[in-house]
Amino acid sequence: MIGDVLVLTKPLGTQVAANAYQWLDLAEKWNRIKLVVSEDDVRKAYQRAMFSMARLNRTGKCRKNKMNILQTGFCDCSFI
Repeated sequence: MIGDVLVLTKPLGTQVAANAYQWLDLAEKWNRIKLVVSEDDVRKAYQRAMFSMARLNRTGKCRKNKMNILQTGFCDCSFI
C-alpha cells in the first residue's frame, strides 16, 4: 500500500553462512562445499553473521518501539 515501508533487518547471505556452519558437522554436505570454502572461512562468516543479526535486531526493535510501529505481515525467523 502507498506509504508502507519494508525494513530489511539483516544482510543477504546471512542464512548461507548459518547453513555452511551447520554443515561442518554433516560430512555429506560439508564434502560438497569444502573445495570452495575453508572451515576457517565458514566459522568467520558465521560469527560475523550472528553479530550482525544481533546488532540489527536490537537496533530495529529500538526504532520500532520509538516510532510506535505496528508489526504486521511476515517476520523472518532464523533458527540456528
